[in-house]
Amino acid sequence: MINKLTTITYTVVCLFLLLQVGLSSWRATDGDRLSSIQEEIAAIQLENAQIESSIFELTSLDNISRFALEKSMKPALVTNLSTITVALNWQ
Repeated sequence: MINKLTTITYTVVCLFLLLQVGLSSWRATDGDRLSSIQEEIAAIQLENAQIESSIFELTSLDNISRFALEKSMKPALVTNLSTITVALNWQ
């Protein structure tokens, strides 16, 4: 009876140790994957900032004005400006 109990105890302890080793290695590879994902996020954020900078440059008022002049567009003349009365409902 004691031999059987000892064998079962050793088996359970060995299974827990194997489980611990397996979980430890799994967590270690998760850390590597997380690190590579964070590097990829940083690279994408840098690319996003560069694209935003290009968009801001292309849509700047100076560039749009230069484009309009190159296409022989004339500036709009606003001649009919009048005061507009607005009723606001303040509570």
